[in-house]
Amino acid sequence: MTDIFPPSDWDVARIRAAVPADAGRLHLLALPFMRAGFLRHRHPAVFGERVADFLVAEHDERLVACAGVQQLADQLTAAVLYSFCVDEEFQHRGIGAQLLAGSVEHARAGGARRLYTATIRRDGWFERFAFRRVERTDVPASWAARLSPSRGSLLYVRDLA
Repeated sequence: MTDIFPPSDWDVARIRAAVPADAGRLHLLALPFMRAGFLRHRHPAVFGERVADFLVAEHDERLVACAGVQQLADQLTAAVLYSFCVDEEFQHRGIGAQLLAGSVEHARAGGARRLYTATIRRDGWFERFAFRRVERTDVPASWAARLSPSRGSLLYVRDLA
């Protein structure tokens, strides 16, 4: 298990790649966000199937945040950030920014030149980290087809090149 960002004196959490043993905890972390409508509902088994996509933030051996980064098979220079969430108790401590930085590096390492995400947040959080709003017609067709228009998500992209 390799730290993406090893902890330092000022870090609240350690960012690392998820391992198969994290799958159940990933689902439990995401569950309140799925119930509140912030994340798309995913069956617990999906977290196990996609565990290699995930980075996690850990504080005192507790998973406090996660993010999935999936390379798009039909567009190898694009990746999608999904299931990005930070436990409510640990929000506003910089963990989200730390996890997002790790996710950007994870996408770059996989060859992505663009990182896309969708969110129902309306506070411009992703814009603070060099993401810009785009329309559905501006995103890879394979990802656009998986989006649910009824959620009213805002779509974002960050250039990584």
